[in-house]
Formats: sequence, structure tokens, C-alpha cells
Amino acid sequence: MANRRKLNLSIDPVSDLAALATTFRLHFNIPSHKTNRLPVFIHYHPGEARSMARNPERSAKTRQDIVTTARRLFGKEGYTSVSTPQIADASGVSRGAMYHHFRDKAAILEAVIEAEFAHIAGIIDTSATGSQDPVENLVEGGEAFLTAMSDPVTRQLLLIDGPAVLGTQRMTDLDTCTTTQTLAEGIAAAKTAGRLPADTDTAALTSLMSGAYDRAAIDGFGHDAARQLEMRQAIRAIWFGLSRLS
Repeated sequence: MANRRKLNLSIDPVSDLAALATTFRLHFNIPSHKTNRLPVFIHYHPGEARSMARNPERSAKTRQDIVTTARRLFGKEGYTSVSTPQIADASGVSRGAMYHHFRDKAAILEAVIEAEFAHIAGIIDTSATGSQDPVENLVEGGEAFLTAMSDPVTRQLLLIDGPAVLGTQRMTDLDTCTTTQTLAEGIAAAKTAGRLPADTDTAALTSLMSGAYDRAAIDGFGHDAARQLEMRQAIRAIWFGLSRLS
């Protein structure tokens, strides 16, 4: 029995077999193709997993703590330099509890990015309702987006790490239901009010202006304040130029 291995778990091995396999493999540093060839004795402590199942508030807080901590670590050290055990330790949770919520580091990054998009969309919504002019609201919403993107961590997550790890299609999907949706709704409202040309396709204009904002975030915030102001003024000119065509 000298080679007997024991792993204490806080996850439920019955309902979360994927997390069980991942936790075991990472804990013992065993390649995935060899995990089914080793004799393993698992001593299961169900207390933490059952407690989370009975306490959804605690479970939600644990998940949020992991996401918040991961964002900080990704921003400070870079996605590739951060390990899942590091995230678990910094979050103050067991690795089993972390894998109860996330299958791997990419899943944690996706949750971080989803939260980032939702946060920015909330800022835009708050900023884009102060005027009776829907075009002015579009401008103010765009200003709020660029201000949010002035955070280097946000730019790193949304413009570099996210596309590299999750792929452009998944990033588009996450963006579409948050910031892009907010932009599309603003464009539709401006068209309805007669402040943008009615014959302009909303989806096409949304896509073009979304690209313009992303480009402004990349180019503008890699330079000094004067360059950033030029980017903001250029986008403002586009919106009011389009409004004169209506």
C-alpha cells in the first residue's frame, strides 16, 4: 500500500465527476490520459459541497470571489502567468470548491470577461440617458465606453487575452448581449426619433461603430491625452455627421 494515494475533496464526486477528475489530475500532476490507469482511494468530505448546495448565497459569493480575484491576478501578472491553484489560494477557497464552479482557467477567464462586459454596459446605460437627444445619448454612451476602456486591465482582458483564449466568436457572443446590445438599442432609438437616417441598417451601423470604438480604445489609449481626445472628437463627428443626413 506504499503507493496508495489519498485526496480529500470538498466537491461532490457523484454530481461533479468532471471537477473530480480535474482536481485529482492537477493535485497529483498526472497527465489526463493516465488518470484511468492508477489505483486511487478517495476519502470524500461532503460537508463543503453540501453546504454550498444548501446555501446558494454562499455559493454565489464564492464564485464572485474567484472572479474578482482572477481579474486582479490576470491584470497584474497576465493570464498566461497565473495558475488555477494560485487563483484558488488568493481567493481563500479550496481547489475543489473552485472546480465546483469552473472547469478550468479558460472558464474563469470567460466569467471575468462576461462580468467586465456587463459592468461596462451598466456604465453606458447610466451615462446615455441624460439627454432628450438620442444622438447625444449615443455620444455620451460612447464616451463612457472609452473611459472604461482607459483601464489597462480592461483593455488587456477584452482586446488581447479574451480573443486569444476564447476566440473571436465567443467574444462576439459575450459582447453582443451586453455593450453591443446597448449600442444597437441607442441607434434604433435615434432612428425612431428621426435623428439618424431611417434607411441605415441598424445591425450594420452597430457593427461599424463597435469596431470604431474598439479601434479608438487600442490606438487612443496607447498614446497621450491629446491623442485620446482626438479619438473622442472623431467619433463624435461621425455621429453628428450621420445625424445631418437624416
